[in-house]
Amino acid sequence: IMDTELAHTMFLDNLKQLMSREHSGDKLCMLYCTPLMSKSRMRNGDTKLYESIRAYQEALIQSKITGSSVAGVFRGADPLAISSISSKLCGDKEVTRDTIFPIWSMTKPIVGFAAMQLAEKKFFSLDDTIDKYLPEFKGTGYEGVKIKNILQMSSGVAFNEDYADPNSDINKFGRSIARGAPMIDFSKTLKNGREQGTYNHYVSLDTQVLAIILESVTN
Repeated sequence: IMDTELAHTMFLDNLKQLMSREHSGDKLCMLYCTPLMSKSRMRNGDTKLYESIRAYQEALIQSKITGSSVAGVFRGADPLAISSISSKLCGDKEVTRDTIFPIWSMTKPIVGFAAMQLAEKKFFSLDDTIDKYLPEFKGTGYEGVKIKNILQMSSGVAFNEDYADPNSDINKFGRSIARGAPMIDFSKTLKNGREQGTYNHYVSLDTQVLAIILESVTN
């Protein structure tokens, strides 16, 4: 966000959408895991932005979309305003400087970075196929898929990542691992949907499979 007034407007617009129920919760949770920053340490003139972020967080809690959270607006790497809030909900945790948040899909670029480092060190070629290292994926949607295509989310695997749909693949995956099944088990159930390398489609399981390959080649 390059302008604090624009950021303030953005949060107010999202707040209005939230209260009018125009959008589903998964599209509104712009929450980030960041070092906490007190209001007193914010730059001059950013109090208005802080207050709009705070109101947004409170509305998310009241609507039972999120619990305790940290939210921030940045200009590049410079934090303009960061707000931490504890929901006080039963079973939720207080937010402190030591609170550990799950970072979910922020792990994707970390795994991608690790993959590129290993490729540069000749642990594998980006043109190698997944089943070269994971033969158990033969006969699945990932058979023959090149590593470079899971890196850029163009595996061709059919996958529904709609969190609002209880029957989507991502929610089925979540229920599978909640029951204690290994992540690899659900990955092997996926089928091919289109030719690899022809279409970029967000598939969280692509990164899961890539991580399993990294484990395999590094023992």
